[in-house]
Amino acid sequence: MSDSNRNVIPLETAIKRTTAWRAFIKDKGPWKTEADLPRGSYIPVQDILDLVHDYRHRGIEMEGVRAYFTCALPDGTDNMEKCMEISLIFVPVDKDNKDILEIPTIGKEGLKGTESGVEDFTKPCPSVCDVDSPLYGKS
Repeated sequence: MSDSNRNVIPLETAIKRTTAWRAFIKDKGPWKTEADLPRGSYIPVQDILDLVHDYRHRGIEMEGVRAYFTCALPDGTDNMEKCMEISLIFVPVDKDNKDILEIPTIGKEGLKGTESGVEDFTKPCPSVCDVDSPLYGKS
């Protein structure tokens, strides 16, 4: 049974694209071995469900989520050559395709203020990987 709203690609296409990514990123960071190359991010289902529930509970009309690539830098440096790990952060997106960067906080008396709408709940690969997956690209 096929759902026409899904954005499924063939496995062969996914393998070609992940292989192209590894070739592209290979010489662009501090990775010393092929095993160190950033390959993907693990995203716990519960974190995704919690994000959607939290925004709906606050009455925020969220149409989707945008993922931004990030580069973890050692504390106190802005030197991109010191990038330790590439990961993803998530921002809710409204019906006008705009990032929701601040969300209202709710206290006992109602609205209390705002807090960041940016979520960081991924576990980057290579630290959390399926090394047997054809998308991992074992050498």
